[in-house]
Amino acid sequence: MGIAADLGYGYGNRSGFQRAVASFFGSRLGAWLGKLLVPLFDKVFLKLTRGRSSASEWLAGLPAIWLTTTGAKTGSLRRHPLYGFSVEDDLAIIGSNFGQGRHPAWVHNLLSHPEATVEYQGRVLAVRARRATEGEAAEAWRYAASVYPGYAKYRKRAAQRDIQVFILEAR
Repeated sequence: MGIAADLGYGYGNRSGFQRAVASFFGSRLGAWLGKLLVPLFDKVFLKLTRGRSSASEWLAGLPAIWLTTTGAKTGSLRRHPLYGFSVEDDLAIIGSNFGQGRHPAWVHNLLSHPEATVEYQGRVLAVRARRATEGEAAEAWRYAASVYPGYAKYRKRAAQRDIQVFILEAR
């Protein structure tokens, strides 16, 4: 059994409203607003529901995990709400950063300190992150784009950089 199964993590059927919200957040304006607002909304919503649900899960049908990393420069623990994607028995995360020109902070953190924790609906697992192989990255991108078409747009907008894909393995 893999991390996604251990966490009970996965994507279900989404309503028309949720698909429309997800489509909006894939647009340039939606991605810009999403970068600013989604992490804040997810933090508040996850706190209000005691980790059982995220705003992005409720609004767009995209369940968020919490990834806790160690800061590359500070050494402090940092929590990041992210989307994960099953790749074989493990969980992949994609550093798309809403299609922005820079890598998200958690990418730098994992490159410096690959040990982390992942949490979903109150379940917490210790993980070790590693860069995905070319095949794993391709599989993660295919799956990500199938559940959230915004990923294809993010990839196109951030074509000037190599978007990092990590595999989270149980440790």
